[in-house]
Amino acid sequence: MQQYTPLTDKRNGNKECTCQCGCDHQHTPSCKLCEVCEEYCKKQQPYCCGDDIPLNRPNGPAPPGWVEGDKPKVSPIDPGLSGEEKFKAFDKAVFEILRSSQNPKGPKMGKRKDEYLPLLVIRANVGDHGARPFNGVFWESPDIFVAPDLAAEDAPATPTTLGGVAKAGAPNTLWAHVWNLGRSPAYNVRVEFYWCNPSLGINSVSAQLIGVAYTDLGDRYNAQAHKIVKCPKTWTPSFVNNGHECLVVRVFEPLLDAIPANQWEVTKDRHIGQRNIAVINATSPAHLELMLKTGCNAAKGEADIQVEKANLGDVGWLALIKGKKDHGYKDPAKPEAVTGIMYPTAINKNGQTPSFKEVNPAAVKPLLKNGIKYERTCEEKECFLYMDVDNLKPGECVVYRVKQVVNGRVTGGYTVIAKKE
Repeated sequence: MQQYTPLTDKRNGNKECTCQCGCDHQHTPSCKLCEVCEEYCKKQQPYCCGDDIPLNRPNGPAPPGWVEGDKPKVSPIDPGLSGEEKFKAFDKAVFEILRSSQNPKGPKMGKRKDEYLPLLVIRANVGDHGARPFNGVFWESPDIFVAPDLAAEDAPATPTTLGGVAKAGAPNTLWAHVWNLGRSPAYNVRVEFYWCNPSLGINSVSAQLIGVAYTDLGDRYNAQAHKIVKCPKTWTPSFVNNGHECLVVRVFEPLLDAIPANQWEVTKDRHIGQRNIAVINATSPAHLELMLKTGCNAAKGEADIQVEKANLGDVGWLALIKGKKDHGYKDPAKPEAVTGIMYPTAINKNGQTPSFKEVNPAAVKPLLKNGIKYERTCEEKECFLYMDVDNLKPGECVVYRVKQVVNGRVTGGYTVIAKKE
């Protein structure tokens, strides 16, 4: 948010303008101590990082339907009434509903999975059946695939590789594995593909649309209940992040299984999947330097960024690299690892990032932390992630996860896989 600079109103004795909205419009003498521009300020004020961004639509009556706490009405028809009396009681009940409300509520429905409706899912992990809220690592979706050096128009309908890694400055093709676990088929399902700068909190501000595809899915008892969908547009990552961008896929059917336009949280919605993973093949050391955005999907408050070494048995995504359930990777016997992050700072508008590629990792180690607490403000920040893993033998692998916790809730994460074939 912009810094407020006091202004004066010459028509009112050079009194100081009291409007402190932070807007960047010109405060002029005609504002009469902001009596005129007050409404303008409310409309133009930029949102604070982490604030919910309301949908741009007119106010209107609440949509029909049941809300929490509602109870079905008792039947107005007494079993002891005669046939003619029952007809009269029924007509009276209908007219009473129409009279008392312009929005009569429909019938109360049971659990979504038991209704004759689609239940679209893009999985957060291999055991995800769509139940939300989701607890656990949600940024390693096994349903998002990328193939480097392959344009979308030349790519087949199914992925050429399951554990492919994006390549900067080159054409890349994306696929998504989408599921319908409902009792009804789903037609004209919309599948949206996005990329984001490496971030610990993704929302509509950071998501950049790549392309959109459509497909039909059968019900959960049908062989067509899940499909691989290819993004029709080629994606060319920039060299800034060396292809380590985050990928997001959203799947929904606008009428029977819709999703809010500003919903991006995997933990709250089964329609969204994230793949925030960097895979580094160790030649000499496995080395990664990356600027991670703190994201704008959480409000102001105390935050904690943590770097943790993961158990290889808990990283299901490793199976995609090998293409089989038992990936066969082993923990390194004698790793020489220097990992950590630096304190979050304001985002460098020029895109310049620090580099320690020519510096001995031992000299960098004192600058790094595996856990940092900081105060989230109205401005999004970024932190420098450094990882250098040496002395890996063939078949050895190590996985580190970076996650951000804000006010006790995990808002996002990023996974780094260092391996040697």
